[in-house]
Amino acid sequence: DNNLFGILPFELFRQTGRHEYLPVAKYLADEEFDTPREDGLTRYTRFWADDMYMVGSLQAQAHKSLRDPLYAERGANHLLAYLEKLQRADGLIQHHPKTPIVWARACGWAAAGMTELLLTLPKYDPKRKLLLNAYQKLADALIEHQAASGMWLQVVDEPDAWPETSGTGMFIFALATGAKERWGNSSLYGGAAERAWQAMTTYINSAGQVSETSRGIAPTDATVSAYLSVPHLVDDFHGLAAALWAATSLVNLGTDAS
Repeated sequence: DNNLFGILPFELFRQTGRHEYLPVAKYLADEEFDTPREDGLTRYTRFWADDMYMVGSLQAQAHKSLRDPLYAERGANHLLAYLEKLQRADGLIQHHPKTPIVWARACGWAAAGMTELLLTLPKYDPKRKLLLNAYQKLADALIEHQAASGMWLQVVDEPDAWPETSGTGMFIFALATGAKERWGNSSLYGGAAERAWQAMTTYINSAGQVSETSRGIAPTDATVSAYLSVPHLVDDFHGLAAALWAATSLVNLGTDAS
């Protein structure tokens, strides 16, 4: 998780053109792979769905900033290895190989990581098609499991679960971006994202505080009841950032996110 900070100086470099932001960003992207496992994956590999974003997005930002195909290759290999272990037959992404529970935030991290890498992975890269197929499979599953309210639930496929904002925000980002980039059925993706945003705004008060955000949970707590029993947080940065992410992606799609 600490290396994820590298996405900020990469973004600052692209926005300002100031090269002094690059050394720390490049160091963090490279440090993840300085002593890789025998299979080429980072030594930090633990197969938590969360890490599809933590590693995948940093490598995506490195590729976007440095235009070195090494970073795209690392990111694609990382995501595909995780998908092989975590994407279920129904398309949803479980938290851990031994935890077949679809926690909204972990699945949201996975969806966001796939989205970030697809935005920068070259179209001629043979691994792009594999990643796009997995994205489409997940997108279809998310739309199928979207609650009647428009939200997604703390455990996505558990009807008695409560609506959760951090996962919902990241799903909005993934679907709205997919609609804009035409990675699938843009009308279906965009419509689901817009419905989710309208629902999510009911959990944002006039002070900008976001409620119904799950506290973090490790996949070692591997029961549905454990995931449903975590505290519902208000004004937690996971929910705040997800709301900003969701709104920005809808604006980019051309939707009124007010």
